[in-house]
Amino acid sequence: MYDLLITGGYVVTMNGRREVLYPGAVAVRGDTVAAVGPAADFAGAGAARVIDASGKAVFPGLVNTHTHLFQSLLKGLGDDRSLADWLVTATLPSALEFRSREAYTSATLGCLDALHSGTTTIVDFNYAHPVPGLGDEAVRAFRELGLRAVLARGASDAGEDFGVPRGLRQPPEEILGDFRRLYERYHGRENDRIRVWLAPGAVWGCSERMLRDIRRLATECRTGITVHISETPWDRRAAAAVHGGLSDALVLQTYGVLGPDVLLVHCVHLTPEEIRA
Repeated sequence: MYDLLITGGYVVTMNGRREVLYPGAVAVRGDTVAAVGPAADFAGAGAARVIDASGKAVFPGLVNTHTHLFQSLLKGLGDDRSLADWLVTATLPSALEFRSREAYTSATLGCLDALHSGTTTIVDFNYAHPVPGLGDEAVRAFRELGLRAVLARGASDAGEDFGVPRGLRQPPEEILGDFRRLYERYHGRENDRIRVWLAPGAVWGCSERMLRDIRRLATECRTGITVHISETPWDRRAAAAVHGGLSDALVLQTYGVLGPDVLLVHCVHLTPEEIRA
């Protein structure tokens, strides 16, 4: 007896042959996919609920490796501007105004958008922390909606010359202390669906100390790091101005931040040499 049987659709498997079964069926018992196969194999199977997926595709949930859920409330704001201008005039000033209600509402909206598109796993680059406790509001949305999610706790202690306002810059000890609190409270919860990572907002927004401390703490906690890298040529110039002429990619390499537990996002303007490194 199954709790749920989805039958009759194009079932996209993840088996070694990457088969597409049609008509296929997926059987669920509790919170586990119990069986996948041709629909004919389940003709006599009992199920508490049956979904007829005829004409539809049934596939594993999609994975979005880079979101800013708080920006769900900012869609269309400054979308005609360059990255540097957009940050300084639209997004960062808006982030300063976020409080618990906005953090929870935007995370819930972003999670619902994800689920409606078939995305069941997200990495939320959560860098807006003008007041304490906003990361908890994003986790609350993850738990209520049942997503598999990474809360990547943002970090910025520099970048004043490039538009990072005082209210979004924090001392390294404050950032890392809040990460530890979030990690101890949520990492591995909900049957291991929730993870907590570290997220330097941008290389030009972090001091050398901040980046090195993040590397040490991620290693200690055996968790991940995600960071914006070379999204535009301006990113690279800003990183060079803060870090002695090095590009953002070379900063991470020089400070020992890179590793198999690091997720680099954007990577639009990396050089061939940096990609090979």
